[in-house]
Amino acid sequence: MATICSGNIFSGKAARFDPKTETFKEFQLGGARPSPYAFGFTSDGKVWYGSYYMDEVGSLDPKTGKIVEYPFPHSENTLREFFPDDKGRLWYGSPSNDRVGYFYLADQ
Repeated sequence: MATICSGNIFSGKAARFDPKTETFKEFQLGGARPSPYAFGFTSDGKVWYGSYYMDEVGSLDPKTGKIVEYPFPHSENTLREFFPDDKGRLWYGSPSNDRVGYFYLADQ
C-alpha cells in the first residue's frame, strides 16, 4: 500500500511512497503559502489536507495529481488530523478556534 505524507510543513508538497517500487512521487500543492499539516484519507482514495497558513482544506487525487482547495470557515485553522467516519464525513478539531466539526462534499 502506498503512503502519502508531508516531510516538511514548509515544503508546500505532499509525497507518495510506493513500497513496491521503492519510489517517491511529489505533488506540489497550490496557493501562495501551501503548508500541509493535517492529513486524512477517504475510501475513494483521495487525500485531504489542512493548509496550516492558508486557512484552506485541500483534496489531492494521487492517481491524477488533481488538487482542489476549499476555504476553511475559520481563520487560523491549526488542524492536526482528520478522522473519517462510516458516513463519508471527515471530522476535525481546530484548537485555535475551539471548534470540532466535520465536512463532506455533497453529491454533484
